[in-house]
Amino acid sequence: MGLAIRGPEFSSWETSVFEIETARSLDALCSMHIGFGNWGAEDRSIERLHKAGLLGPDLNMVHINAIDADQMKMLADSGSSISITPEIEMMMGHGYPVTGLAIAQGVLPTLGVDVVTATGGDLFAQMKFGLQAERAIQNQSLLMDGIMPGPELGLSAHQMLEAATINGARALQLDHKIGSLTPGKEADFILIDRTSMNLLPMTDPAGAVVQTAHPSNVDSVYVAGKAVKQNGKLGRCESRRGQTKSLCSKRPYFITQV
Repeated sequence: MGLAIRGPEFSSWETSVFEIETARSLDALCSMHIGFGNWGAEDRSIERLHKAGLLGPDLNMVHINAIDADQMKMLADSGSSISITPEIEMMMGHGYPVTGLAIAQGVLPTLGVDVVTATGGDLFAQMKFGLQAERAIQNQSLLMDGIMPGPELGLSAHQMLEAATINGARALQLDHKIGSLTPGKEADFILIDRTSMNLLPMTDPAGAVVQTAHPSNVDSVYVAGKAVKQNGKLGRCESRRGQTKSLCSKRPYFITQV
């Protein structure tokens, strides 16, 4: 179980402390959007949480585009996890994703989408956005120093693939069950059709998945060993249930707007 709380930048400090302590009393993970935009740099919420002794591996910080290396090190030392939502962060003015800063300070980033009403809900796009955003940051730094970027890469596709898989499992404290293909873990995985034209020739599987794959390349999906998608098609129940929920959720909104 987990709680998505408002955090100190969207509620009072007292409320945030209460909600974090409530989550811990329930043995639940606690996630908050924090440390981005102008107020993220000014509020220094990560530092405040650190001084209050509230950071820990059960806290997940979303965005944190505006924090500095010292605050990132606080997260690393406490074991707190971070979630980066590259596409939304760049679209909504949060600041550039902090993937490189996180890795440099010993924090393994995870990936999220954040606002599925504004962008696609798949992690293929987020891997791609995250990778290219960090490479753009590093390339721009070299260009500002009068250096033409070469073939050397400061962030690999394999690292982004880990951000979308095993790092997320670690953040949820479920890496003993999911996140990698390991004997003894639950069979949670997807199968990608490597014969798809956009993936050929697949000389570098991680690179192909991160940089060129999209949801239509997913042939099959297994959750705890159960197939929920096979041969490119969702199970009938899952597909109909999703369509029904989607239609029902939007109907009241449109009715109230008439």
